Amino acid sequence: MKTLKRMLSLILVIAVLITSVAVFADEATSGTATEVAQEETSTLVREFPDVSSTDEYYDAVQILNKLGVIKGYDDGTFGPMKNVTRAEFATMIIRFLGMESSISNSKENLPFPDIENVEWAIGNIRAAKNLGIINGYDDGTFKPNNNVSFEEAVKMVICTLGYENFTPAGNMWYDKYINSAAKLGLLVDVEGTIKTPATRSCISQLLYNSLEVDLMENNEIKDTNPLEAYFGIYTYKGVITSNGLTSTSDSEVSLNDNTVLIDDRDFYVENPEEYVNLMGLKVVAYYRKNRKHDMAEIVILKPLSNMGSKINVKDITAASASRIEYYLEEEDETKSVKLEENNVVIYNGRLYGEDEEDSKFYGGMLPEIGTIEFVDTNKNGMADVIYLEAYEMYYVSLITSATYTITDKLTPTRDDKQRTLDLEAEEHTNKNDDFIPDREIYFYDANGAETTFSKIKKDNVLAVRETTDGEVVKVTILTKNVTGKVGSVKSGHSAVIEGTKYDLSYGAPWFNGLGDKMPEPEKEDEGKFYFDINGDIFLYDKSAVKHTFQYGYLLKLAIDEDDEGDEYMQAKVLTSSGSQEIIDFRKTTKLNGEAIGEDYEAVKDMFIETAKLSAIATDEDMEEKQVIKYTTVTKNGAKTFDKIVTVTEDSLTSEKPTVEDDVLTKNTNYEGSENATYSSSYLKVGSYSVKLSGTKVFIVPKAEDIDNFKKYKVGSTSSLDKEGNTVEVFDASSTGVKVVVIYGASSAQPVKYNTAVCRIVEEYTSEEDDNGKAYYSIKVDPLNNGDDKATTYKLSKETISLAKKLKPGDLVRFGLDEEGLRTIEEEYVLYSYQEKYDDEADYSNKYMSRGSYDEEDEDMEEFFFYTDDNDDKFDYKYLYDDNYEPGMPGDPLYGRKEESSQITMTLIHGWIFSTDNEEVFITVKVEDGEVEHEGGYIVELDHSNFSSCQFYQYTMDGDDFECTRLDDKESSPYNDLIEGFATYEEYEEDATEVIAYLTGTTVKALFVIE
Repeated sequence: MKTLKRMLSLILVIAVLITSVAVFADEATSGTATEVAQEETSTLVREFPDVSSTDEYYDAVQILNKLGVIKGYDDGTFGPMKNVTRAEFATMIIRFLGMESSISNSKENLPFPDIENVEWAIGNIRAAKNLGIINGYDDGTFKPNNNVSFEEAVKMVICTLGYENFTPAGNMWYDKYINSAAKLGLLVDVEGTIKTPATRSCISQLLYNSLEVDLMENNEIKDTNPLEAYFGIYTYKGVITSNGLTSTSDSEVSLNDNTVLIDDRDFYVENPEEYVNLMGLKVVAYYRKNRKHDMAEIVILKPLSNMGSKINVKDITAASASRIEYYLEEEDETKSVKLEENNVVIYNGRLYGEDEEDSKFYGGMLPEIGTIEFVDTNKNGMADVIYLEAYEMYYVSLITSATYTITDKLTPTRDDKQRTLDLEAEEHTNKNDDFIPDREIYFYDANGAETTFSKIKKDNVLAVRETTDGEVVKVTILTKNVTGKVGSVKSGHSAVIEGTKYDLSYGAPWFNGLGDKMPEPEKEDEGKFYFDINGDIFLYDKSAVKHTFQYGYLLKLAIDEDDEGDEYMQAKVLTSSGSQEIIDFRKTTKLNGEAIGEDYEAVKDMFIETAKLSAIATDEDMEEKQVIKYTTVTKNGAKTFDKIVTVTEDSLTSEKPTVEDDVLTKNTNYEGSENATYSSSYLKVGSYSVKLSGTKVFIVPKAEDIDNFKKYKVGSTSSLDKEGNTVEVFDASSTGVKVVVIYGASSAQPVKYNTAVCRIVEEYTSEEDDNGKAYYSIKVDPLNNGDDKATTYKLSKETISLAKKLKPGDLVRFGLDEEGLRTIEEEYVLYSYQEKYDDEADYSNKYMSRGSYDEEDEDMEEFFFYTDDNDDKFDYKYLYDDNYEPGMPGDPLYGRKEESSQITMTLIHGWIFSTDNEEVFITVKVEDGEVEHEGGYIVELDHSNFSSCQFYQYTMDGDDFECTRLDDKESSPYNDLIEGFATYEEYEEDATEVIAYLTGTTVKALFVIE
């Protein structure tokens, strides 16, 4: 068998080939757990996530689990470091003896009086006692729930094997058992110490070392071991020389079904598909005699050792018949592997050529997509066996189930025709002219679980493994893709899509002479990107990005010529998200349903005419500026208009029609009005009113700034004044209005009653934009969002001095200036757990500041909170009219403004007075050591009030401050957290101190103060 006589294991291949594995409950520790029978039929050993192949006890755990002696937990883990009780170990011993099915758990004639409560183990303990394996303690008890010690476990194993008198007694009762175990080799790789509990890994190794020790009976050593005597299993070491498809034997081999060869010896296997890719693997076969098939049947197949990790072929920098070099990016190092002269290549599970002589490695074997592994079977520092896994990638455009065919219309080919992959396996003859019947192709999902052809769906990618003669042996169905825009590229290497970096696949068309049909992705390209089996981009589909209609404000049109003298037109658009984008036109762009063609001057004139309908017509400086509705596509890396809809003569209306994609209506009832009023989410002009809900608001500056595009902003309904607004309304229907344009308004947004409270996440930073201009930003968590996802606010220059003082955990409310930058005033630093900002500020270590209060400041009249006046006395501040009584059940609107019913921001700094099943009562101090529970705030303890609440904790350890999240929504639901609070009713001064932030009756965030 030449070079394949000594073979290392293919652990990674085996992991992929393992089919579904049942989950087992472990030995009960209290008599309440239920064991689940092992139902798997795979002969391959089971992998546990908490048992590494590098652990000394790895083989012991896998084999004993396969034999059913020691099982795993119901979460799929093994728990190698957990202790074993005496009852559990007695159970393991009885399983080891193969007697578990014959025992009885009857409580009659108990061998020990203290085992009545471990009903699940009574029979095992009785059997072990009758066999002389266990004797119990001097007081007659067994102590089943005590941890079995290392020396007790060794003694039980020695007695099980019959070696009680193998060595003479020592000073301690356990000496002879320890000495016997050492002489028999039972303690090899066993990690255990006398007078300490034996762990599951220790027990596993101890029992595993016993499997092939000859048994002793009546002081006579027998020619049999526990594996043979108790399990009827024998072992055979060798190399798999044929898997039914490929043979490494010097003679031609034709196998029957369910047969593999190990060193030219026939073995029956129940699941032959597991052996398709194991040819050449050195293994230990645990087998039993199968009279039905008159063959040795493999029960367990175990690799003898591990290989190194797989190398992606794209990391190979040089390859020849004698050496392969590759680069490891994570180690920033180039390595090389020398090749034995008589090496053998296993290609997708089979010999690369007709025989070993024809299967020597050369550089041209390397696939575009695949992996390579090296094996040094002779242990001379040179690889003599090379495993190549090669994949051909296909995009699924069409599935024809009747013929097991998929069609790939996306991947470009040299003749520009679609590619069809026939997945139907047909009968054939192999290279030895042996007849091979229809053979099933094996399908797997991306996680390695076996599946079927029927699971292939349109838009999937298939990674197909074929042999060198074109026979498909394995298909992996890949479902991952990403849709978005390319942010940056490193040509020939990688692309960043929506903030995530992806490598480019060497199997991509642009690497294989097809760049004219599908070029390498470029910056700003937008589409759906597909990945090969390594997670690298190998295809994309720009047409897959379908943009829905969005609203924008057209700022400017520009017509120019490119380097070849061809005319083109672009538009600058203020998008509804607040950014300003450059968008291209093309001749197929449709304006109000008609393609614009190539006369861009005429198109510009059309926009100027429609602007007179959309914008305030009296201002000639408006030119083409107007509201538009549009969709875009990405062409040649640039965002391009697909459809544009403007106001037309036919879309001027005084009604409120249903909003349609291909029509942009303007409601003439509000045209150019300078007397629009805004109140309670309604915009009114005279007797006409429209509801503003989810409305896009564009702010057009005053006439003197009409061409200053920086002054055009996206605002919100809070940008409207109570009266005197100059507005226009677009796409108004009976349910609301989509767009409002405010003319001559300021885009600045001061802090109001409903401005969100933000938690500072990170301190401010100084950065540079794409033009190298410095700007300042701070990362915050707007607590209204119901999650702790941070967002970054750009700060105005005037804000920097105060922003520098903010620390993580501070509670702040931000305004917005006309440039769209965040502003902050000292009065809106609502709470800080930090040291005082500077020597001049008269703040305590824990304070809530609102600064000076101006009775005429309307913004400040629309929220209320409690505040610390720096003398440990918390005064109640309420800034509504005198008749309003907040907080108690009699509160007319439970935290809402009485007159307008707008939801208010409520911030309470106080203590948990009491909690029960229905409500939580937060109160405040009025004097030292006293609380005012009559003036507190009651929140109903139900899901609607706390479903979006974030729970945090402020802590200070010396100078170290932390603001940490308490809840994770699942394991720490809000009611459990609240029930854990210390209430004033019980603990008085030690009651839980909190900051509660509410909008209406909904608690958005609650901070526990230590």
